[in-house]
Amino acid sequence: MLGHLAESRRRREGAWSDPGLVLLSPQGKPIDGDNLGRTWRRFRALLVDHGIRPFTKHSTRHTFATLALNAGRPLAWVSQVLGHSNPETTLRVYAHAIPEAAPDLTFLDDATATDGNKSP
Repeated sequence: MLGHLAESRRRREGAWSDPGLVLLSPQGKPIDGDNLGRTWRRFRALLVDHGIRPFTKHSTRHTFATLALNAGRPLAWVSQVLGHSNPETTLRVYAHAIPEAAPDLTFLDDATATDGNKSP
């Protein structure tokens, strides 16, 4: 997603600039909404033809956020990409997608080993 944005910016050579847009035409212009709508409807029809339950554009947003957080992308980055006003909003919606790491408590072993007395 962000790779497409960066590539589109490189190709448009400064002719037009809006850093808030992710999907751009090959010329670096905004994608026509009618064309995007027609393409989306054709895509959904293909899903149905192949026995896949169609989904909404908004659900692709949730899928992206869930996969990004599961892959370890920082919460602040995902929040920024989604356009949330603050990371708390992202955390409230996607806390289930943040992998839980086992706590590393080995520093406690080092602290008790320094004096030779390992107390329980």
